[in-house]
This record gives sequence, C-alpha cells and structure tokens, in this order.
Amino acid sequence: MLPALDGSQVSLADLRGKAVLLNFWASWCGPCRLEMPELQRLSASLPANTAILTVNTESSPEIAQRYLRELGYNLPTVQDADGRATIDYQVLSLPTTLFVSPEGLITARVSGPLTHSAMVSYLKASGR
Repeated sequence: MLPALDGSQVSLADLRGKAVLLNFWASWCGPCRLEMPELQRLSASLPANTAILTVNTESSPEIAQRYLRELGYNLPTVQDADGRATIDYQVLSLPTTLFVSPEGLITARVSGPLTHSAMVSYLKASGR
C-alpha cells in the first residue's frame, strides 16, 4: 500500500482483474521525461480491462505533483518516498515498467523508455 498523490492509499491488489502497467519514474530522470507523454497518451485511451499506475521515486510528493501539474499530466501516481516498492520490485534503473497480469503475476519487465505501441503490446500480452 502506497500513498497516492491525491491523498488516498493504493495497492496493486486494488487493480486485480486488470492487466496493469506499473511504471517507476522520477522527474529528474531524462528517459522518464521522454516516456511521460507516451504514458499520458496511453492513459487517455486505455484498452479494456487494463490500468496504469505510476510510482514516483522522489523523496517528496510535492516535487512529483509540481512536475505533473506543470506538464499537464494526470496519471494515477503513488509515492515511494522511502524506496520500499523500488526495492520490493527490484527496480535498478529508471524508468522501469512492469506489466502485471490480471492474476497479479509480473509478465514483463522493461528498463528504459517505451513507446505507446510497445506499451499497448505488452499490456495486451499481459491480459491474456
């Protein structure tokens, strides 16, 4: 369970039954900045039975909120200020994206920025 930037608490288990794109990022990360528009584009037209959850790894939620607001992104975002989720999911570089099946199994892990079409392909494969 991690705190969302909107103040709620979110768990990956809350998304069980959907294929999930779980993306770890930080505002200072250049490749993350390249990938953000692709994530926003996907978020605006998610395939059925899929979800996006982004995990900000900054030490302060205010930094993430300001970054997202200034660039007009409205992605569902949780805060991993203590680094626990980053450790639990063995994230070694940013961005890292995990694709999770509706049953909660990690079906793919990608380090580095993804294109919109690659995100859609991985999500579809995770949902099967």
